[in-house]
Amino acid sequence: MKTVSRDQVAMSEMAGELALPSRVQEVLGELVNSAKEGLLALSVGVGLGVVAELMEEEVDEVVGPKGKHNLGRTAVRHGHESGEVTLGGRRVQVERPRVRSADAESEVPLRTYQHFADRDPFGCGAAQLGQSGRDGVSDQHHDRSTRGQQREPGLKPFPR
Repeated sequence: MKTVSRDQVAMSEMAGELALPSRVQEVLGELVNSAKEGLLALSVGVGLGVVAELMEEEVDEVVGPKGKHNLGRTAVRHGHESGEVTLGGRRVQVERPRVRSADAESEVPLRTYQHFADRDPFGCGAAQLGQSGRDGVSDQHHDRSTRGQQREPGLKPFPR
C-alpha cells in the first residue's frame, strides 16, 4: 500500500475544487502550443542573426574590414547570394556573403556557411531524425531501419 502525505491529499482536494471548464482547458492547451511554436520561431530567428554575424565576421577575417584599402589582400567581397542553412532541425533560407579571390579566378568558400549548410551541422544524426519513424521503427534503440530485412531464426515479431 502506498503512503500519501498530508500535502498531497490537500493538493488533490484543492484540484477538485479548482477544476477548469473544458473550454478553458482547450484554450490553455492552444496557448501552450502557441508558446512552443513561438519559442521555436524566436530561437530560429536568433540563430539566423548569429549565423549572419558569424559569416560577416569570417568575411572580415578573409578579406579585411569593409571600406579599408589593402593592396596585399588575397580575396574580395562579391555581394550576397541566397542559400540554405539548417536551424532548429529545418532548412532555412539565408542571404550568404560571397567572397572571390583577388584575381577573380575562383570563389573562396566560407567555413561558417559550409558548416551550417550541412544537413547535419553538429554530427548528431539530427538530419535523419524521423527517418526510422517513417519506416515504422522506433528511434529509441535503433540506429537504422530493419524494414525488409530477414528476421533471425527463432525471433518472434513484436505484438501490435
